[in-house]
Amino acid sequence: MAPRPGALALALGMVLAAPAPALAGPLAKALDHLSARQDPAAGGFAEVGGTDSTYSAWAALAVVGAGERAARWRRGAATLREAVAAPLRRPTLPDIELAAVAAAASGLDPRSAGGRNAVRTVIAAQRADGSIGDSPATTAWGILALRAGGLDRGARAVRRARAALVRQQNRDGGWSFGPESLGSGPNTTATAIQALWAAGARPEGASALDRGSALDRARGYLLRAQNRDGGFPPVVGERTQALTTAWVTVALHTIGEDPGRPPWSRSGGPVAALRSMQLANGGVRNERDSRSASIWATSQAALAFARGPLPLGPRRLRPVPQRAPRVLWREPGPGEPTRGALIVRYRDDAGGTGIDPSRVGLRVGGRDVTRRALVTPFALRLPPSEVRAGAAVRLALRDRAGNARTVGWRLAGGDR
Repeated sequence: MAPRPGALALALGMVLAAPAPALAGPLAKALDHLSARQDPAAGGFAEVGGTDSTYSAWAALAVVGAGERAARWRRGAATLREAVAAPLRRPTLPDIELAAVAAAASGLDPRSAGGRNAVRTVIAAQRADGSIGDSPATTAWGILALRAGGLDRGARAVRRARAALVRQQNRDGGWSFGPESLGSGPNTTATAIQALWAAGARPEGASALDRGSALDRARGYLLRAQNRDGGFPPVVGERTQALTTAWVTVALHTIGEDPGRPPWSRSGGPVAALRSMQLANGGVRNERDSRSASIWATSQAALAFARGPLPLGPRRLRPVPQRAPRVLWREPGPGEPTRGALIVRYRDDAGGTGIDPSRVGLRVGGRDVTRRALVTPFALRLPPSEVRAGAAVRLALRDRAGNARTVGWRLAGGDR
């Protein structure tokens, strides 16, 4: 079993000096970061200890958006899919809507996942004017939940919610978060764009930025909201945040826009802004001056890096790579004397699914010493007290697609 995430981050900075992540793309690095932080007991995710349904839902969307299976993400006793299926505690309507989308993406039925019929709950929250809940945000997420729950675009509840969402659009082309919000916000606008698209709306054309369809006007709003660094702020005029930048990027991908090309490409565009906020360990910090990564920001950034829309059901999965992980460097190597810690660096080949740190195994002199080693998606370190002169070393690696490699060598004896 891999050690606690806090120990992982500390040792990466102090001992391993950020080994090998530059060899992987931003999506693979983000998934590796998430994999190393999955709760081995419940299968879910949280920012600080335990699990939280919101973070688990976003992690599941990132995993499925990248073409992987939530049911195959296991770091211990439970899978990510099982964490998504767990009952919600005192959920709000937004919690239920997000859970419905994550459940469908994970291959679960939103009508029964977690002991709750999310589709029925969302329809029950629909008002006489077609809106869902008390805000544009809950109306937009309600559409996504209904579509994830199997209702087609022509379903009465979807059509009524779409019409209500269009009426809720502000004159500047954006949407407010809720009744208490005075102005439009990029986050809610990005959600509304995805909901309208899921409900069948289509833009009239890129030239009609401030007129024409609701999607055209929303596109114009986001273009004006973009910061000079290519990213997006939660409130127009404020500093770029990774969460907002990633969510807007997903919306742009949804409507067929390329965030790396004009008119979105200022300072490289939003994806470049996200990459500049990704740390060496693959995690993404929400703000530039933050020193630590966020599970939520990393999950949404992974969705943006995956270059696709929000998965409203199990995405067509990419072929499982057949390439096994590779050992890049080891110290001491075959026949070398033991003078300190045993350090091994490894990586999955480009296009692979990333090494699963929970399935790395290390034996020295026939003893399983994995629990005593610091294990990350990129390297491991066994303290000097566990290294024996003349001992046989056996390292087992496995990526998240199940491809395995075992490497064995013997240390030189008598030099301790």
